[in-house]
Amino acid sequence: MPDSLFSYIVSHSREPEGLKALREETQRLYPRCPTMAVGPDQGAFLGWLVEALGVEKAVEVGVFTGYSSVCIGLGVKKRGGRLYALDRDVVAMGVAEKYWGRFGLGETVVGVCGEGMAGLEEVAAREGAGSVDFAFVDADKKGYMGYYERLLGLVRVGGVIVFDNVLWYG
Repeated sequence: MPDSLFSYIVSHSREPEGLKALREETQRLYPRCPTMAVGPDQGAFLGWLVEALGVEKAVEVGVFTGYSSVCIGLGVKKRGGRLYALDRDVVAMGVAEKYWGRFGLGETVVGVCGEGMAGLEEVAAREGAGSVDFAFVDADKKGYMGYYERLLGLVRVGGVIVFDNVLWYG
C-alpha cells in the first residue's frame, strides 16, 4: 500500500492511544519493517470480528510487537477467554508482552516463543483438537500451507481461520 494511502487510513481511524503508542514504538524499533505489524484498520477489523464471532479461545501465529494480539486479546477477554500468541522473535515478543500488560491482558494472552508449528503443537497439547474458535496467521508466508493444515485440526468446526498477506509468493 502506498504511504499516502496508509497515512490517510490512519488519520481517519479511531485508534486508541495505547495502540497508537505501540504502533509508534514499533516504527522506532523496527524502522525497516514497521508494516510487519497490522495497521489500525486491520486491528479494528480483527477486534470487531473476534467480538462478533463470540470467540473464547484464539491462536495467533506471528505476533511481532503485539498490535494484532492486543486487538484480538481485548475481544477474547470480554468472554473470559484465552489467546495463545506465537512468535519466534524473543525481542519483539518482549515488546508485545509489555503492551499486553498495559492493556490488562496478562491473564488473557499466553505468549509462546518459538517456531510456529511447535507452538501450534503446544496449544494442541494444552487445549485439544477442535478447541479453538479463531486463528489469525501473519507469520512466514512460505509456512502458510503447513499452518493451515495444522489449524484444521485445532480450530473447531464452524471456527474461523484468517490469513494475512495470502497473495505473497503467488
